[in-house]
Parts: sequence; C-alpha cells; structure tokens
Amino acid sequence: MSTHKTPESQQLIKLIESAPFTPDEKSQWSTALQEDGITSELADFVHKALTALPADKFDNEWQKAQLSMEFTALLNHWRMSQGSKHFKHNR
Repeated sequence: MSTHKTPESQQLIKLIESAPFTPDEKSQWSTALQEDGITSELADFVHKALTALPADKFDNEWQKAQLSMEFTALLNHWRMSQGSKHFKHNR
C-alpha cells in the first residue's frame, strides 16, 4: 500500500474531516486519499457531496461558503501542480 502524502491531499483530508459529512464518507475518502492521492473522480465526487450538503448542517451560511472556497482553491492548486509536471524545468 503506497501512501501519497502530497500537501494537497493532506489539506483535503483536513477539509473533509472539518466538514459535516457522515463518518463513513469521511473514512472512505480519507482512505482513498492516503492510498491513491487526489484523483479527478474523487475530487468531483467530494465537490458534489459538499455542494449537496444542506445549509442547516453548518453553524451558519458563511461556514459552507468558506469550505466551498477552500475546496475550490485546493483543487485549483492541485490542477496547476499536476499541469506543471508536464513541462520541462531544465532550461
């Protein structure tokens, strides 16, 4: 079992743990992140689950908006780091 300890996957694990998901979802996603790292399928699934959460599960509306913004910024950072791996850095 290989572990992917990229900063983005560790931050996503922390974000998932802080969101009001069910314990089963949290453990399933955390395990997938530790084994495979962030994948586009997992990111899409978590994003859909985050947007589907009702606002009454959060303390206030700002908390849901803040989690959504943090998740979006994290995904954008991950996509940029994945994209930069395709370029040569030895000029």
